[in-house]
Amino acid sequence: MKPIQASFRCSVAIVDHQSEVRQRISDMLADDKAYYLAWTAPDLVTARIMVKQPFDLLLLNPKLPDGRGTSLLPLVRGLYPQALVLAFATADDTDTVLDAIESGVDGYVLQSSESIVVTHAMDRVRQGESPVSPSVVGHLCARLRRREPDDEIQLTRRQRDVLQAFARGATYRAAAESLQMTPNTLSHHVKNLYRRLGVRSRGEAVAVAMQRRLIKLSC
Repeated sequence: MKPIQASFRCSVAIVDHQSEVRQRISDMLADDKAYYLAWTAPDLVTARIMVKQPFDLLLLNPKLPDGRGTSLLPLVRGLYPQALVLAFATADDTDTVLDAIESGVDGYVLQSSESIVVTHAMDRVRQGESPVSPSVVGHLCARLRRREPDDEIQLTRRQRDVLQAFARGATYRAAAESLQMTPNTLSHHVKNLYRRLGVRSRGEAVAVAMQRRLIKLSC
């Protein structure tokens, strides 16, 4: 995921079936100098039409009345490879969390969070981080403790180091610096990781690695 230049105003799209939620975020964006509203959609049918209008960041409810919000991701990634997607969920149950992360969202924030927390999550995802609400981490830890180890995938020590850095929320730059790698070397490791894990995003790579106990997450 390539961070969006923070010096530019970021256009935000919202997909959520609750009118009060869409209005709340619209009002929040109207008062923010770093963001502005691109469009909103109450369901998947409308979102598939509206998605033709460009945006930089998508606030997406993983659970919609007409289906899984994450089913929109292949279309979004195909149209806008650099767009960021933040799961904006009403629930933090384990199945919803894992579905969203495995589908490739760039972060996960609860709708019950205060506006300043939502804005901070958007700021972090623009900087290349993967913000996740604390309660969501708890669900991931609970799921991991119930899983048996899986040694099917073999990773090198440096590949595990890269995954561990990403699991801590490090940006690409921070990961490269902490591991004393050049950006090109880090990119090489990331590409190999994606291929070995069968994933397409950093968040998905971390989720799969944690599920298979290829790395450890402090719980």
